[in-house]
Formats: sequence, structure tokens, C-alpha cells
Amino acid sequence: MGFSMGQSVFVFLCLSLFNFAYAEIRPYVDTMIVVAVDVSGSVNDNEYNIQKSGIVEAFSDPSVQRLLLQCSPNGIGITYVEWSGSSQSNTLVSVKPVVQVIPWTRLLSPQDMVDFANKLLGSPRSSRGETDIARSLAFARELLDSAPFESYNRIVSLSTDGQQGFTISGVSTEDFLKSERDKLASMGVTINAIGIETDLHIDPGMMVSMPSTADKTIESYLNENVRSGANSFVTPAADFKAYSEAFKKQLYVMMNACIS
Repeated sequence: MGFSMGQSVFVFLCLSLFNFAYAEIRPYVDTMIVVAVDVSGSVNDNEYNIQKSGIVEAFSDPSVQRLLLQCSPNGIGITYVEWSGSSQSNTLVSVKPVVQVIPWTRLLSPQDMVDFANKLLGSPRSSRGETDIARSLAFARELLDSAPFESYNRIVSLSTDGQQGFTISGVSTEDFLKSERDKLASMGVTINAIGIETDLHIDPGMMVSMPSTADKTIESYLNENVRSGANSFVTPAADFKAYSEAFKKQLYVMMNACIS
């Protein structure tokens, strides 16, 4: 028995709506994390390596792998971003202000975590522009909006060694930065921050490293202008071990309900 023209149109519309709805279904993960690492010009090679190596060490830690496996049966969705800003330099260094180095990836097993860590280790540094934290937060918001996953728990894990440098006319750098932070806050996104304190001054005789006076303010600056969310935090990190522990802290916090 054939369909009338009206029936055919109705069936076509129903199928189209079904296909559209199906296409919009995205797999659920227990947590989504945008890892946003500062690669601006103020970040020297040592600081850059501290950030990358700290993240790699965290995901390579068997205790972290066991907890993620235990507490995240749906896995976590993660993407790794390197950010800076526009360059005022006359050098020929190519500057890409924000780069999604590793696309959204679902971590369901310890091997997934190892594979993610290996990809991170194999990626080159993307740029050395200005410090534009606001741009990194805006980019993180775009990534969360377009992510291939769904989750009630969404986190931006940002690390930086400096303060917002870029703004628009008539707006302070702090207000410009807070406006981007607040857009994420309105979405229910948690923002954690790690303040890199490694503009270290080393006494050749004593071989003791101390952060500079300017670096001592980074924790309070990030608390006031970047951190957002009930369980959010800012942690200073002066070396690889401190950074790795700070990055692990947010993984432990997000799994607290499971392990308590």
C-alpha cells in the first residue's frame, strides 16, 4: 500500500526529527576538564616543562589511575590547550594565541591515561605571546559548548605565571578578566588555577631557589580574578613536584564523593 503525498511528508519529517535528535545525543562522562596551560613569553622553558611534566606525572600515577577507574565508570572527557596572547615582538616567532593541542579525549582506563600522557609528551610548544588569561577562558567556554560529551561536572584547570595583560579601552584588566570568568561561572563551570612561582632566583653558593617578590602575589591574584565554583581552589607551584600535586588535587577533589 502506497503513501499519499501528505503521509509521505509526515513520515519524512518524523524521520528527520529522529535523526536530528539522535545526532544530538552525546555520551555522558563523569567529568569534563579543559586543561589550559600558559605558554606566554614570560613562561621560560623550565616553567613550560614543569606544567607539562606535572600533568603527565599525574596521569601516570597508578594511584590516580585506580581512583579514576573506581570513581569514574563513565570516564572523563579531557582536552589540553596551550594559550598566550597576541605578540608585540618584532621577532619571526609564530604566535597562535590559543591552540587545542590535544582534542577532546575520553579516558576510561589506565591505558587511556597513559596514551594521553604520551601524546602530551610528544607535543611541541605552540607559542610565546602575551599573557591573556581572559582569552584562554573564552576559548575554554567555546570548547565546553562544542564538546562531544555531556557532563554535569565541568572544570577548567588553568595554570599561569602572570597577570592579565590585554584589555579593551575603558575596562581594567581585572574587570575584563572577571567578565570571562563570570560567563563560565554562569554555566556552572568550576575554575581551578595553579600559580607558577618559578621566576626563581638561585644563589650559586647556597643553591637555594626562592620565588621573586612579584610571584608572591600570584595566588591572591588568581583567587580574586580567576577562581570560581564552590569547591574551586588556587594552588601555588614552585617546582615540578608541587605542580603535579596541585594538578592531582583537583582530580582528588572531583572524586571526593566516591572515596569519602
